[in-house]
Amino acid sequence: MRFTDILRTAFMNLWRRKLRAVLTVLGMVIGVSSIVVMMSLGIGIKKSTMESYASMGSLTNITVSRWSYKETATGGTSTEKKLDKKAVETIRKIPGVKSVMPQIQTYGILKSGKWISDCSIMAIDSSVAEEFGIELSEGRYPKYKRGSSSYEIVLSQDVLNWFYDPNTGKQAVDRDGNPKVTLESKFQITFDYNNIYNNTPGGMGDEENQQGIRFCIFQMFQTYHGAISGTNIGAKGLTGEAYNGNAFWDTETYCLPFFLFHDKEAAKNLLYFRYETLKEACNRAKALDCKGAFYPIATISGRECCNLWQHASLQLQASTAVAYGIWIYEKVTKDTSFTEQYGLEILIEVCRMLATRGDYSADGAFYGFYGVMGPDEFQMMVNHNAYTNYMGQFTFRYTLEVMDRMKKNAPEAYERVIGHVHYSDAEGSD
Repeated sequence: MRFTDILRTAFMNLWRRKLRAVLTVLGMVIGVSSIVVMMSLGIGIKKSTMESYASMGSLTNITVSRWSYKETATGGTSTEKKLDKKAVETIRKIPGVKSVMPQIQTYGILKSGKWISDCSIMAIDSSVAEEFGIELSEGRYPKYKRGSSSYEIVLSQDVLNWFYDPNTGKQAVDRDGNPKVTLESKFQITFDYNNIYNNTPGGMGDEENQQGIRFCIFQMFQTYHGAISGTNIGAKGLTGEAYNGNAFWDTETYCLPFFLFHDKEAAKNLLYFRYETLKEACNRAKALDCKGAFYPIATISGRECCNLWQHASLQLQASTAVAYGIWIYEKVTKDTSFTEQYGLEILIEVCRMLATRGDYSADGAFYGFYGVMGPDEFQMMVNHNAYTNYMGQFTFRYTLEVMDRMKKNAPEAYERVIGHVHYSDAEGSD
């Protein structure tokens, strides 16, 4: 039988059983398609799984922390073990361990000219860096010389994009978006927290109390370091979301003195926030039918953010605390330049508010403040609150002292300020 006869016979048989032939072909198509789809899904899932594992880091790298956690009946406890040279050598001798790379990580501020960048700083053993997949795109690893006072660092390319002007917040890039700070730039780095702790007044005491003191110092420095003038400290710092990041009068009464004894420039920048927001304080005073400046109880931008009228409208201590801040800054640092350039203007406007907010008693014998809320924040519409009256008197006296001193020692600055705020001697005599 010829091949053509075989094809003719097969075709005739298929034609006689059309439904069976169609179903057979359809089944074959479905079966082949299913196999192709399943194979495609398997390859895709395998690829996705491997990419997921790769994103977690090398499957042969193990990170060892100095902290260990153990579950207990009451919840769990954390213990710390020392990772020193002895521990590193012990890990290196474990069967199957090829290399060990100790790491120390901290955070600091990188500075180049007027630009700064908050950065993460990591110290590693560069001799085994390539074994852990850390490769340089250009340059070389630092070479440390024992006894040398200079150090070399390796920069991530991304760090150049993080620089900004601390005074304006403007990013350090040109019109085309290229970083203005380059790898050839000179850098200064601040990260010696031990030096900060050791040179910050913290008192002496037992180890437990000293640890508590240093924890508080850490909280202060991580919340504010004065790099950007005209910023403030949120009442909760970075420890929680309460108060929504708003700054209270705690800044001048509790936080400012700490920075005065550590970083004069940071303290000055903290006070400058009140000068930058003086216009908002004046607008607030007008809203309360007062003259001068009424500083807010809770604020971020200088505008009152407290929605409780009795707190926002009856507490005068935020304003008198600003006067106290200027006084203590001048007293501790012996620097009168801030008062002459910015402080007197603030003091005059606060005094104007106090003068219009206070009043004389019915018989005209006593002057005080009526319908206020004192610093205890429990009683409202109080007459003659002791703290409010005392700080009001303090602000009046200190402002007059500053004015008398500036008339003698800085007459040009004095004339500039009183001309700017339209102050007259007749106003002072009232």
